[in-house]
Amino acid sequence: MKLFLNGFLVGTNAVTESFNAISGTRNFIGGWNLAAGGPGVGSFAGQIDEFRVWKVARTEEQVRDNMFRKLTGTEAGLAGLWNFDVVENGLVKDLSPGRHDGKMIGNAKAVAAELPASIQTTANERVLDLDGKESYVELPAQLFTNQVVTVEGWIKWREFGIYSRFFEFGDASLQIALNNYSTSASLQFQRYRAPEFDDHTEVVVADLLRPNEWFHLAAVAGTNFSKLYLNSSLISTNEVVDGWKPSPLPPLKNFLGRSVMKGLPNAAADTELNGQIAEVRLWAGERTPDQIKASMMTDLIGQDPGLLALWNFTDGTARDASTNGRHGKLVGNARVVTAPRRKETALRVPAFISGKLLDEAGQAVTNVSVQLIPELPPGAALPGQGQPAASLSQLSGADGGFSFALFSEATRYELLVTEGENGARRSGLALK
Repeated sequence: MKLFLNGFLVGTNAVTESFNAISGTRNFIGGWNLAAGGPGVGSFAGQIDEFRVWKVARTEEQVRDNMFRKLTGTEAGLAGLWNFDVVENGLVKDLSPGRHDGKMIGNAKAVAAELPASIQTTANERVLDLDGKESYVELPAQLFTNQVVTVEGWIKWREFGIYSRFFEFGDASLQIALNNYSTSASLQFQRYRAPEFDDHTEVVVADLLRPNEWFHLAAVAGTNFSKLYLNSSLISTNEVVDGWKPSPLPPLKNFLGRSVMKGLPNAAADTELNGQIAEVRLWAGERTPDQIKASMMTDLIGQDPGLLALWNFTDGTARDASTNGRHGKLVGNARVVTAPRRKETALRVPAFISGKLLDEAGQAVTNVSVQLIPELPPGAALPGQGQPAASLSQLSGADGGFSFALFSEATRYELLVTEGENGARRSGLALK
């Protein structure tokens, strides 16, 4: 059993009984079947409209998409529809093919009333919904020619698949991708040199994402640098060069929610995104932190200077809402659904622990393991996770720098640096 309120799942329960065992053999709207004194005992005091019974389990998205629409009775899977528009001689007409007309009892009557149609416009919006099973958006070829771009948008992972992508642009002047790392909650930004997928560099921010939570992500990329933002906060510029190159080369394509590596021998297991995406923007040049923060909660109309493409899904498709015509195509089970507005969600801001590694001569120490370990009381667990705290790690950058972005689960941290048999440790780091 599943219970929805205003289009959102609010409760579930495993039930093995039949409906007949729960409520008996009589059927009422507004009456209690098991009342000892008959349906008048414990009857409903209020108003009811557009009452529907379906032969199938409706999904959360289907419930939301249709809750404000007046049905005709011919919809597939409909077993009964009583909208109280047609009442003749005390009979409420069932508009479905089953014709299960109901009978008015007592003082029950049909009256004129104003329905809450405004709920849909104030609380909901349209977003791209992907199920993680060969569902994605394919974007046009030769997506952009700029040598510096900013890609930003909203994403919610339901689960962390295998390198499941927010986006991957393989047929553009910059080959870039943003995804969760492996099957973890870590965020990874990848950059290649076009068109041969050479010189692979990556930015990895450990254990930052959470399932079923909206995040605003922005990636600034050039031919020799990357910047990664989460909820308008700069979380990393620390690229690591690893030299990995796909073989054979993947197809030159551009996607939302899919990897161009899918099906290659060394990346065949990459999975599509299981989650939702909203308000994706592609900009020419670098957006500043102030620009990202100022517009992240604003719905654009597509006329903004420097905007190369806008996929906002408001018309139920993946069309480009800018004037540049970079229209996408929904593939597989990819669809546009109604969801709670992101503006109603309180966004979390990450905390940071950062610094630089220098040797005795004051020179940068690069490519060295830096580990951040939460200091929790003995036997304590991370809130809501029920397991010991996990450490975060990364390699120091070209300037010796490191930076950990985290949603604080502990009050103090320990920093551990190791290089072969050498190492350094600093304890008692506290977040402000």
